[in-house]
Parts: sequence; C-alpha cells; structure tokens
Amino acid sequence: MAEPIACLDIGTTKIGLLVAKPSQGGPEVLSLVSGPSRGIRKGKIIDMAQASLSIKKAVVSAENILRSKGSRFRITSVITGISGDSAVVESSGATGIGGRAVKEKDIDDAIRSAGSVYIPVEREILHAIAVDFSLDGEPGIRNPVGLKGYRLEARVQIITVPHIEIENISACLKGAGLRMEQVIFQGLATARAVLKEEEMEEGVLLIDIGGGTSEVIVIKGGRLLHSARLPVGGNHITNDLAIGLKVPLQEAERIKIKYGSATVRNSSEEIEIDISRSRRRIYLRIVDEIISQRAEEIVSLIERELSDIRSSGIVIPHAVITGGGSLLQGLDLLFESHMGIPVRIGYPLNLPQWKDPSLSAVAGLAEMAMEDAGSSSGNLSTVTSPLSFVRDLIYKIKNAFKGLHPGFIKKYKGGVHV
Repeated sequence: MAEPIACLDIGTTKIGLLVAKPSQGGPEVLSLVSGPSRGIRKGKIIDMAQASLSIKKAVVSAENILRSKGSRFRITSVITGISGDSAVVESSGATGIGGRAVKEKDIDDAIRSAGSVYIPVEREILHAIAVDFSLDGEPGIRNPVGLKGYRLEARVQIITVPHIEIENISACLKGAGLRMEQVIFQGLATARAVLKEEEMEEGVLLIDIGGGTSEVIVIKGGRLLHSARLPVGGNHITNDLAIGLKVPLQEAERIKIKYGSATVRNSSEEIEIDISRSRRRIYLRIVDEIISQRAEEIVSLIERELSDIRSSGIVIPHAVITGGGSLLQGLDLLFESHMGIPVRIGYPLNLPQWKDPSLSAVAGLAEMAMEDAGSSSGNLSTVTSPLSFVRDLIYKIKNAFKGLHPGFIKKYKGGVHV
C-alpha cells in the first residue's frame, strides 16, 4: 500500500495542509486542514518564527485528524509549492537515434542537451518541461516513443525561481520540524487542479487570488506562455473596507464575506455593522462601491500584465479565477465584462467533495505528487484522462543539467497538458 503524502500550501492568509494517498478517483483525502498564516506578507516569509509556528499548528491539527481515524502516520516531510519571481526560459536540444525506434532514454538525452542555456547562479531550476518534439525535422510530436527516425529534437521550457526563496522555505519548514521533500511551481499545481484539458489546449488565463497576492499564468497549446505575481489580493479589499467603514479588520472581513460584491448593486438595502461595541446601519451600496474599486484595480493590473501577449496576436479565449478571493460575489462577472471572454470559478477537479477554490493549490500539489510517485514506482496512477498534462511524467531527474546548475528537475512529455 502506498504511503500517504503530505502537501503544504503556505499562503499569506492561510496555511493549507493535505494528507492523501492514491486511489482510482484521485487523491483519497486522509486529513485536510486550513489554518491562519502568520509571518507571511505578499507571499514572502517576513518572520521565520511566526511562519514556522503557523505551519507547526497546521501539522498538529492534521495529525489529530489522522489519529481520530486510527492512522499512525506522522508528518515529517512535505511537498510544497513556490510561486513569485518565476522565470521561464525556452531551449532546445537534440540526440541521434540512428534509424531505430525512439526510447525513453532518447527523450532523456534530448532534454539533457537542451540544458546548454545560461541560468543565473542565484536562480534554481525547478522544472524542465518538454513542450514538444520533432523527429527528422517533423515538428509537433507530443510523444515520440516508438517512432523511428534519425534525429530527435526536444523543445524545452525551463522554470527557475530564486534560490534564496527555496532556502527560506526550507529553513521555515525546518523550524516546524519538517523536511522539504519536493518543491513544485505553484502555478502548475493550481492549473493541474482546476483547468480542463480543452482550456489548456485552446488557451487559458488562470488567476489565483490569494490573501496578499494574485498569481497569473497563461497556458496555450502545451506551453506556459506567461507567469506573474501581482501584489494585490483579498486582504486589500478587507483593508479598504476597514478604512472606508471605520471598522476593525475582523468586522471588515465578515462584511466582505457575508455581504460583499465586486459589482455595485442598485439596492437601497441596509445592513448592520459592528463598530467598537456599538452598531449602526449603512447602505449595502456603500460596501459594494468600496469593494468594486479595488476589484476593478485588480482586473486592470491583470490586463496590463497581459498587454504583451495580446499585442503579439495570441488569443486567450478562456479565463478561470480560483483561490479564496475568487469567492467574492460577482467577481467572475466583473472579469467577464472587462476582458470580454468567458470566466468561470475554478474548483479542485480532483476533490469534488471539497468545493472550495482556496484549496486549489494544495489539491494540485497532491495530484502532481501522486502522479510522480505512481510513474516512478509503478503504483496506481491517479490520472484517468489521456490528455492530462502530467500523465506522461516519466521520472525525476536530479541534476539533469549537470555542470550547469543544480536543481530538482522534472521531465514531462508534451508540455503542460499532455
């Protein structure tokens, strides 16, 4: 029986910890907790002790749930995500085949040869993703294994992040008594959890709205076209309400969740709010006006971030918003009206019983980790769709670009969706 896997999402507002094991329908959740986060601002660790304590509390809660179910599993290591200052470098490499059928080792060799690209010493290679292959000059091949030819070429995307950010996360986990088993680019994990295959093929904008930041990625035709982290999120809306209504942050958060809307409603309805042990009534429209200003700013920042992609003629026909901030009433409609494309809220597809977009990142980490374990050990794969972007994960490559840059590298065939 496969060992459970613990996956950790370290957010500005919340810590998500999921313990699961593989099953036919996807990860079988053994324990899932979501607790408050401290020591994190805009996705970065600013207080190591506070952040470690927040993680430790989540671990204790998760293990209590496990014990209540009769499990003796102890959480000593975690798979975690990283976002932020990611960079994508494209490269290509080739290897000779000699007229025989392509083997998995040939794919490995082609991807290794793509490593002759400069990576700054301060950055860490996180993933190497083969976007597509060409065989004897014939491009657009997603899986060349079994095809005969003489020259196999791989087009690869190399995802890097600042080395210091990984070191800080590792130190933070160590402070919580944990070992960092694996790091995954969070944008890919979230995409794995919420995006449909046809969206990733045709082109999709994914917006993960957290407490302190919003992650933006664009995927089309198996390629990660863009990735960015914007310094705005749900907490900014809460702060605006606290200032505008002159209420404590806790009350502002309650108002946002219970009454808030990203669009201004034509309503004369009044609501009661709590102000320093007294209560007063205000028009609901005032709450909407405060929220909508910040929501429109978030949309405008995203549109500005996409200006280069649009100016290049690339069409993105779909958008998906996820993360805790996506639950704000009317936000999907606001995005639709500004962007002119269909927008839906993204829930973890592999956790239908947990319909909560704030769990998208940790659900994606679990899915990718399970597929990794299944592909490398021969255990049951949790993927059922033939177009899953990590279904054809072959195995881990450590120091695949030996002599160029250290790092934990994963090799995928066929880009981010095949």
